[in-house]
Amino acid sequence: MKLGLFLTPQWPQGADLSKVTDGLLEQARVARANGFSSVLVGQHMVTGPQLQMLQLVPLMARLLPAIEGMQIGAGVMLIPMLSPVLIAEEGATLDWMSHGHYILAGGLGYRPEAFEAMGTRKAHRAERMEEALEVIKRLWTEERVSYHGRHYHLSNVAPVQRGR
Repeated sequence: MKLGLFLTPQWPQGADLSKVTDGLLEQARVARANGFSSVLVGQHMVTGPQLQMLQLVPLMARLLPAIEGMQIGAGVMLIPMLSPVLIAEEGATLDWMSHGHYILAGGLGYRPEAFEAMGTRKAHRAERMEEALEVIKRLWTEERVSYHGRHYHLSNVAPVQRGR
């Protein structure tokens, strides 16, 4: 059996983000020292005014030196709200930076205010998720990608780097 650690990068407004980040790094180091196999980080958008939250991809990059050899990923990434090209390219970058230990775990999202803030409609989240996953997989496995769906359109795109 493998055990992973889920880190919640969400704190009350006004919390000292330097101390919070140091705490997350220490938790990750302790998890590694105790044989945990992975670290997953949550994602939300527009959590204010009550909460503040560090964003997923930069935080995962910051955690990488502390968890060398462990898997790292989202728990979960809000795929329907994001560009699949950005997800694929950031994921490929994190995969390279982690020596092949990146995990993409996606979710549909549920907060109406987050969909509105990200310029998408909650009613389209399932179909956006399906299309985005197809685009991401193709960007990670094909030399050039053309895709014309209801929500995403690519014409002969060559990813900067490919996932593993």
